[in-house]
Amino acid sequence: MQFLYPAFLVALAAILIPIIIHLFNFRKYQVIFFSNVKFLKEIKEQTQSTSRLKHLLILLARILAIAALVFAFAQPFIPSANKVIKGTKGVSIYADNSYSMQALAKAGTLLDQAKNNAGEIANAYKISDKFQFLTSDFEGRHQHLVNKDQYIEYADALTVSPIRRQLHEVMLRQKDVFTNTKVATKSAYIMSDFQKNTIEPTKIKLDTSMQYTLVPLQAQLSDNVAIDSCWFSTPFRQMNITDQLLVHIRNYSARPVANSIVKLYVDDKQKVVQNFSIGAKKDTIVALSFSTNTGGWHTAQVTINDHPITFDDTYYFSYQVANQIPVLAVHGSNPREYLDVLYGKDSSFIYQATTEGQINYNELTTKRLVVLNGIKSISSGLGEELQKFTKAGESILVFPSSGMDISSYNSFLGAMGIGGYGENVAFKGKVTKLNSQSMIYDDVFERTPDGNIDLPSIQNYYPISKNSRTKEVPLMTLSNGDSFLSSFDVEKGKVHVCAASLLPSASNFANHAMFVPTLYKIALYSGGYLPLYQTIGTDNAIEISTEFTKNAEDVFRLQSLDKKLELIPEHSLQNGKMYLFVHNEIKKAGTYALLNNGNILQYVSFNYPPLESDLETYTAEELQQLFPKEKYPNLHIADLSKKDITQLVKDLDEGMKLWKWFLIAALVFLAIEIALARLWKES
Repeated sequence: MQFLYPAFLVALAAILIPIIIHLFNFRKYQVIFFSNVKFLKEIKEQTQSTSRLKHLLILLARILAIAALVFAFAQPFIPSANKVIKGTKGVSIYADNSYSMQALAKAGTLLDQAKNNAGEIANAYKISDKFQFLTSDFEGRHQHLVNKDQYIEYADALTVSPIRRQLHEVMLRQKDVFTNTKVATKSAYIMSDFQKNTIEPTKIKLDTSMQYTLVPLQAQLSDNVAIDSCWFSTPFRQMNITDQLLVHIRNYSARPVANSIVKLYVDDKQKVVQNFSIGAKKDTIVALSFSTNTGGWHTAQVTINDHPITFDDTYYFSYQVANQIPVLAVHGSNPREYLDVLYGKDSSFIYQATTEGQINYNELTTKRLVVLNGIKSISSGLGEELQKFTKAGESILVFPSSGMDISSYNSFLGAMGIGGYGENVAFKGKVTKLNSQSMIYDDVFERTPDGNIDLPSIQNYYPISKNSRTKEVPLMTLSNGDSFLSSFDVEKGKVHVCAASLLPSASNFANHAMFVPTLYKIALYSGGYLPLYQTIGTDNAIEISTEFTKNAEDVFRLQSLDKKLELIPEHSLQNGKMYLFVHNEIKKAGTYALLNNGNILQYVSFNYPPLESDLETYTAEELQQLFPKEKYPNLHIADLSKKDITQLVKDLDEGMKLWKWFLIAALVFLAIEIALARLWKES
C-alpha cells in the first residue's frame, strides 16, 4: 500500500490527544463510612477493573477513528503494475466492429457500448498521453499513436465492418504500434464480444513490457439463424434444365426454429419459396429446384427472415448458363467422323478439329475440352501445354491408337500423376460395370441400371495402370476388373483416359449407344467452374471467365449493382487465366458487375464470413479460466458487471484507491465510541 499524500501522515500525532485525556481523567474512589451496614444492600457495587476496561475500549475506538481519518486524507492506494508517476503513457484501444457486435446489449448494440467505452477509457487518462484507436479494419490511419482529440474523432466514426480478426492478430498489431515509440507505459485494451472461434490461446504471445486488459461485452440475446453457404448439385448450368440449389442453414440459438421461410431470387425475380425447420444448435440443407431459360450470367440471392441479427440473412451468388462449350479434337490415326458428328453437329459446342502436327498452342486457353484421338505420340512440348491446360481447370480426353508410342504417352500421363498405359492386350470381352454414381451417368438412366444392360464389347486394349498420386474414378470396368474408361483429378482439371482406341477392330464403343451420352457429359462437365461467390475479408485471387484473358493490359472495374461503389481491382494474367485482387476493398455483401470498357463481362458475388454468425462468446469468468493469472501475469480480465469502465481504468492505471474505505472505518469507530459511552452504564 502507498499514499498519494504521505505528508498527511504527520497528523497521526493527533492520537496523543485521547491518550493524554485518558491519563489525566482517572476517577478517584472515596471511602465512605456508614453508620449502619444495613445500607450496604442498597448500594450497587462497582469494581475498579470494570471501569478501566470501558475506558480502554473508548480510548482504542478514538485512536482508530483518528488514524483512519488521517489515512483517508493521505489517500492510500494499492499500486498497479502500470503505475508510473511521470512520463507520457501510451494507450492502444481496440474496438471490435465486426458484424457480431450488432447483437443487442442493455443499452443499444454491443458496438454502441464499445464506442462509449472507448471514449470513457480516454477520459480516464491525461490530455498529454498518446492513443491508438484500432478496429477490425486495421486501417492505415489507425496504425500510429495520436493525441486525445484525434483519438476521440476516430472513435466517434466507428461503424460496423465485415472484417473479423483473431485475438492474437489484434495483440500483435497493438504491439507493433509501440515498436518505435518511446512512452513511459504501454497499455492495451481490447473490447469485444470475444467469440469463441476468434481465440486460439496457443497463438497468443504477450509482450512482457505491456499491460493487456480484455473487456468482454455481453449481449442480452445471442439467438441467430444464418445462411452458411449454398451450392448446385451439379457443376454445369443449362438452359431450361431443372437445377437444384442446396442451401446450408445453421441455427446457432438454443431454441428450435419451425416453419420458417427461405426464398430464392434470380435476376431480382422470386423463383422459389420453401419452408424449413431446424432444431436448437442444429443445421439443415434445403433443396430449391428451379430452371433458367436464358443463357449468360445471372445474379441470384437466397434470403431468410431472422431478427435481430440480419447481416447473414441474405446470401448472394452469381452463375453462368453457358451457350456453347469450346472443344478441340486433335486427330491421329483413329477415325474422326464420330467426334466430328457428335461435337461438330451440335449447337451446344464450338467444335474445332486439327491434326497432331498443326496444333496451335495459343488456342488451348480458349478451350474447355481437348480430345486426343489416336495421335502417334505426345511430344514434350504438347505435354507441357496440356499440363498447364489441366492446372487451369480444363479437361482432356485420351483415346490411344494402334501402334502408338507408349513411352511418350506414359511420360505425359506420369507427369500428371497418372499411371499410364501397358502393352496392348488381346481380350474378347465386354464392359460389365458402369459407375452410375458418377456425375457423367447420374441422369443418363431413368432408373439405376442392372446387370442386364447392354455395354460396349472389346477385342483389344491398353491396360491403365494404377497410381496412388492421383484420385481415379472408374467410369467403365471390364469383366476382368481392368478399367475401360477412367477419370482422374489433376490440379483443378480432369483427365479422362480410355483403354481402347476408336478403331472398330479395338472395340465397338464408337458405335455403341453409350458413346454419345458419355462424351457429351464429359464435355458438359469439362472446364474450370467459377465459384458462385467470394468471402469478404479473405483477399483470395478471384478467377474470372476465360473469355476475357487475352489482354493483360485491360482495365477492369467492379461496380455494385446500385452503382454506389466502383473500384479498379488489381489483376494478373497467369497460365492463360485472369485473376482479380480486391485487397479487402469490398466491405458490403452483394453482387458486383465486372466491367471492361463499359461492358458487363460477368458478375462477382461477395458474402460475409460464415464464422461471424456464430455468436457463442466467452464470459469474463470463462476468460479468467482461459487466461489464468499465474500464466498470464500482465493480462487482466475486466468485469463490467462489477465496476464501470472509468473506475476500472483508473484502478488499473493508478492502482486501487482505499481512502473511501478508511473514511468509512473512521465513522464506524466513532459510532463504536458513542455506543460505548452511552450504552455501557457504570454502576
